[in-house]
Amino acid sequence: MSHPFLNIAIQPLDDDHIADTLSCVPQAYHIDLLADYQRKYKDSRQDANLNLLQVKKFAKTKRFLRHEDEDIRKKADRLSKHAHRIIHHSGLDAGLVLLADNGIDTPKHETEEGLKSRLLDECWWRGQLMAKHDRDFEEAGIHFGLVRKWKQPYITSYSLEKVLSRYARSLDMMTKMEAINEDGESVDMLDIIKGSTANPAVKRAELMNRLQGFEQYAIAKGHIAEFYTITVPSKYHPSSSKYNGWTPRKVQQEYLSPLWARIRAKLKRDGLSVYGFRIAEPHADACPHWHILLYMPEAQKIKVRNILKSYALHEDGTELGANKHRFTVEAIDPKKGSATGYIAKYIAKNIDGFCMEGENDDETGKPINETAQRVRAWASIWGIRQFQQIGGSSITVWRELRRLEGEQTNELIEKARKAADSGDWKAYLEAQGGTNTPFKDQPIRTARDIPVDDETGEVKLNKYGELVEHVKGVMVTGLVIETRLKNWTIQYKADDENPSPTLPAESVERGIQRLLQDAYEAPAQELNFSTEPEFRTSWSSVVNCTERIKNPKSDEKIRRNY
Repeated sequence: MSHPFLNIAIQPLDDDHIADTLSCVPQAYHIDLLADYQRKYKDSRQDANLNLLQVKKFAKTKRFLRHEDEDIRKKADRLSKHAHRIIHHSGLDAGLVLLADNGIDTPKHETEEGLKSRLLDECWWRGQLMAKHDRDFEEAGIHFGLVRKWKQPYITSYSLEKVLSRYARSLDMMTKMEAINEDGESVDMLDIIKGSTANPAVKRAELMNRLQGFEQYAIAKGHIAEFYTITVPSKYHPSSSKYNGWTPRKVQQEYLSPLWARIRAKLKRDGLSVYGFRIAEPHADACPHWHILLYMPEAQKIKVRNILKSYALHEDGTELGANKHRFTVEAIDPKKGSATGYIAKYIAKNIDGFCMEGENDDETGKPINETAQRVRAWASIWGIRQFQQIGGSSITVWRELRRLEGEQTNELIEKARKAADSGDWKAYLEAQGGTNTPFKDQPIRTARDIPVDDETGEVKLNKYGELVEHVKGVMVTGLVIETRLKNWTIQYKADDENPSPTLPAESVERGIQRLLQDAYEAPAQELNFSTEPEFRTSWSSVVNCTERIKNPKSDEKIRRNY
């Protein structure tokens, strides 16, 4: 007997086994699973069928695996109504059981009433179920051996297309909206997006600006730079025979992040001051690893190296290849190029592949401008923060200072404002006390308050009935300088023929987050964004660093284009 999609003769029992297995998994995986079955069948019928049996067992543990978007919307509606019934009759604890039964973590909340409101909200359930489905789908692709460098690196192609499609829908929604203030001034939401970090060009520009500022600060202090790479034990890699089933998110949250927390604690105990950036990047099989650029006094170099290596090899440090691959270090030689130029390629290849045309990814051999969008979709699907500053000063304060216009009477505020306004991260670091001053001890901090309705005098609550502090401005030694003098909210344009009746009034920043919550950043060229941010506005804190780095000294290809 021959299955219609197979070029081999199989037995009737095998055909039934194939049909039964495929009924448990999304159709997007059928062709790949059948091709894998055919390959294995030629060598061993038993191995081919055992592999399908494992596929079926795994698929049955993932209740949302075969759901489509419409199924999720319907289930969200049912769950919100069910939550209303059981909480009304049995209390909030019954709602927590409902969460656990559906594999969803208890959400962060300020009050029990806020938690209850989330459980009764269909939109909240929809967002949770969407994320659960996306991760179940990707976990299946990893488990089935499809997310590999010679197949579909970093993320399945199906999920990538779904991510881009979602973002396109959200972008289309943005064209119908505007931000408006109490004076009647309005700005198109699409223009705001172009000037925000949702635009890959802006995100990259901000990161590069901060990196250059760190380097300038280090040069002034006589500090050296080192570049480290930390990978994880083989049991966390799906491509390894030792694979323990951990997802990329679990590896990030329960291995890499705690590992770095222990390293930071040890460095602090030993009085070793470091600062810089870390980049979370996937291997082709979706398992994350970290690149870390650190600056430090040269006298601390060996101690810092030894601490990082010791902790990186603490778990399974004697396994084959661990000593060579689990921890690597490269000293940055200023004679050969700058630290910023060295790390620029990692920034570019994890955002949009800017200025890397014609170059291929080292691991997969595919063009970097192609793999970059897969990497960013990987980070969004798994909820992994790609870039994180180590040490340094508050980026929130920096962005608020950029909103100030005109000279300030407070000397310290004015010094920091000038630095932020000119994009001088080094001068801003100095104004804030240096790279290793804890946020709580930095002289300039964000000022926050709880918004109040001007007409009724009532405190404004979020949609879950909780108090939410909003950034008001900056403060120093009790002096508060407001940076947000106008209130901007999102609404549908007056000429829109089909406005949504459910769109709440929201601040611009929160509105963008909500509108993009189930979408992912697409490549700049997909969104028709220019590779250079088009403008700089002063009123919106979603607009951060939009200026190119000036007077680059490095001759590296990427750095030369900033």
